[in-house]
Amino acid sequence: MSTDCRPGDVLLCLSATAGDERIAAAAAAAGAAGTKTWALTGQGPNAVADACEEAACVDAVARSTIEEVQVAAIHIFCAAVNSTVRNAIRAGRLGAKKSRPATA
Repeated sequence: MSTDCRPGDVLLCLSATAGDERIAAAAAAAGAAGTKTWALTGQGPNAVADACEEAACVDAVARSTIEEVQVAAIHIFCAAVNSTVRNAIRAGRLGAKKSRPATA
């Protein structure tokens, strides 16, 4: 994980069981590489939340409820990214670079 992460990146860790040591280890490695680490997990405290800079723990017993909250959060996050990109394109701050016509 540490070879894929750089300062300025964000790693979002999702764990419904919250006890996944592999996810916690990946978060720790990413954090050591300067990556921001966020977690959305089941009940806390837990290893994944502890390994991340920021964490939101769903206070639910049923794994399906935790996963439903995670899916909703992903949809909200995607909507925010889409809105930001759309607004940047409309404002001319983001878009494909125009290529120069080829000269013969």
